[in-house]
Amino acid sequence: MIDTLDLNGLPAFGPSPAPFGQLGRINFVFGPNGSGKTSISRKFDALKVAPEAASWVDSDRLSVWVFNRDYVAKTFQEDQDLPGVFVLGEGRAEAMIERERLASQRKDLHEQIISLQNQLGPEAQDKKSRAGKRGELSNVRETLADAAWAAKDKLLPTFKEMFAKYNASRSTFVAEVLRVREELSDSRDQGDGDREIGELEVDELPGLVSRLDVLQQHAGQEASLSPLPPELERGSGPVSELMSKPVLGRKDAPVAALIERLNNSDWVAEGQSHLDHTEGVCPFCQQELPEGFADQLAEYFDRGFEEDIAAIRAFAGEVEEFLVQLESVVADLVRLDSTLCEISSQSDLVRDCGALVRQMRAGLARKLESPAAVVELPASRDVVARLVAEHVGAQSAIEARRELLANKALALEELRADVWAFLIQDRLSGELDLYDVAREPLERAIAGMEASEERKSLELLEIDERLRELAREAVSSEPVLDQINEMLGAVGFTSFRLNPSDQLDDGYQLVRDTGEVVGHTLSEGERSFISFLYFAHELEGVPPEGGRSENAVVVIDDPISSLDSEALFFVSTYLRNLLKRVVDGTTAVKQVLVLTHNVFFHKELTYKASKLCGGARHLRYFEIVKRGSNGSIVVAHDTNPVSTVYDGLWRQVRRARAGEDVPGLQNAMRRIVESYFQFVGDPLLGDLPASFEGVDRLICKALISWAHDGSHASSFLDAIDYAPTGSSNEQWLNVFERLFEIASHRQHFEAMTDQAD
Repeated sequence: MIDTLDLNGLPAFGPSPAPFGQLGRINFVFGPNGSGKTSISRKFDALKVAPEAASWVDSDRLSVWVFNRDYVAKTFQEDQDLPGVFVLGEGRAEAMIERERLASQRKDLHEQIISLQNQLGPEAQDKKSRAGKRGELSNVRETLADAAWAAKDKLLPTFKEMFAKYNASRSTFVAEVLRVREELSDSRDQGDGDREIGELEVDELPGLVSRLDVLQQHAGQEASLSPLPPELERGSGPVSELMSKPVLGRKDAPVAALIERLNNSDWVAEGQSHLDHTEGVCPFCQQELPEGFADQLAEYFDRGFEEDIAAIRAFAGEVEEFLVQLESVVADLVRLDSTLCEISSQSDLVRDCGALVRQMRAGLARKLESPAAVVELPASRDVVARLVAEHVGAQSAIEARRELLANKALALEELRADVWAFLIQDRLSGELDLYDVAREPLERAIAGMEASEERKSLELLEIDERLRELAREAVSSEPVLDQINEMLGAVGFTSFRLNPSDQLDDGYQLVRDTGEVVGHTLSEGERSFISFLYFAHELEGVPPEGGRSENAVVVIDDPISSLDSEALFFVSTYLRNLLKRVVDGTTAVKQVLVLTHNVFFHKELTYKASKLCGGARHLRYFEIVKRGSNGSIVVAHDTNPVSTVYDGLWRQVRRARAGEDVPGLQNAMRRIVESYFQFVGDPLLGDLPASFEGVDRLICKALISWAHDGSHASSFLDAIDYAPTGSSNEQWLNVFERLFEIASHRQHFEAMTDQAD
């Protein structure tokens, strides 16, 4: 048990307050509002963690139970969304607060998710339902799809098979365009593979067509080309210096001067070849030749001349062979189809080759006919170089076709890849650039919103899981409300009872005695009274949340506010019963302190306290006195210090009931009615006269008139004069008593008239 409480640190009691001591088993503390009562109750509550702030009578420090506004705040929690539904108990109140906080967060998250979903728009969209950022992206993609579809249609006549899988759906086709484009980009970035797919120039469309033509039309056809002759590989035809110089006889021969003067060496040489058959006669003029003329000619046309003539003939043979090979190569190239070589009989190169052949043959013929003539053969290097280049190109094309046809499936796949690359890099290059400009900010916005939606959805799942945990942890309200309703019934309290809520697992609702369920937010007085009921329920031995030790000190701070008389009666009756059990030792509560500012409650509670508690030795009375700037002090009294004008008014009633002649009795009774019913706030006071008849009704009206006038001060300390009528005091006393009975305040009447003066 506590003997003294240290008040240091409580501002209401000044810088160096005297300790609050000489406590007994039962302690009544009276003090006005703002005097420090709640501070004292909180100091007692703090003993749970700092028991050294009190002096204990014995070494066994008891647990401390405190009822004050803090207890109400922790114990009573009303559902914000369900007016009139509440939970009781610190843990349950905290759970409800958490539920309401989570429900609010859940609502906000749900609204945010809906907002994000509206901004995003639905994932699957047709033209009519497109909305949000996804709708904008679908429109951008559709624009690209239209352009891609049109570009594909232009290529379809030639490359129909290349797009066979994607001719039924624009969306499928544009999806493949974007996929291939990404693949091409990755291939270029990584540089993998032996072949760069898609590295095409604009003018390579004919090449794609040619490859397709080869695969479709030339499968099984074998093309060939004769090897390039070595003479052509050298780059030009044969060359001889003899072609550019005259071939003549010996200059020192006797006839040399004549032949050179006549410049007829070729004519003489021709005639010499016939001399063996003319018998000394000139083969041309038929005249007899001079003696030794044949020997002179033979001396002129000597061995050197003969060798030059032989060399010219040999050179002519080489040139002819060269020309034949050139004609053969031209013929081979012309023979090939245009997919391998573009040379035709009408090509410039073919005409140039023909002219070269004719000119070279004509020059050789002239030289052979007139060795003395100077003949310049046409240059062949340029024509040969062009012809060789065409031959090499054609041979490469033949090899490529041969390789192509050797693995047609792979060739078709590579061609398909290159056709798609051509479509993307050439025909759709600009459209794809525009698509990227519009797409990228939309995709960033969509990705950000989707990530936010996912985070919020995960938060929502976590909140839902926690709400399910709280629902599983909810304790049934049945045992609590059964005991509270039993306690209310035991003292005849009928204004309401507690029922379990059908909307909240561990919740309660008030039900009026008429069966009406209270569906509005409860008043402060109702909250305080219900919290006190739960406090009483804890005191009666039901294990509270968190557990308590067996023996306890109970501190109760102002359990009464603007309650009706039944609530006032219940609280005071319950506490008087508790005080008696404390003194009798039939409860785990070993010490009680009650702090209040309410005179009516103080009088109800202390009524016959000495007799109830087995004598004054167990009782202690204290008064908290405010001293302005000096702070409050706690003053101990041997007897109850609270005696009011209200007590004096009832004293007059008691004297009149005892038969004394009491002047001003009617005025005293009117002031009692005014003061008491204004305090309890009974709304049915104006209906009371209907329960009386005749003069009694007039007396009743006179007794309650002040309560309705509002023209007098509300304080019962004001002195009011009243001129009595001719009615007897006995008749007034009878109506006065029946008024309390009809208004259901009989208990207060009996309590005040049964006191000893």
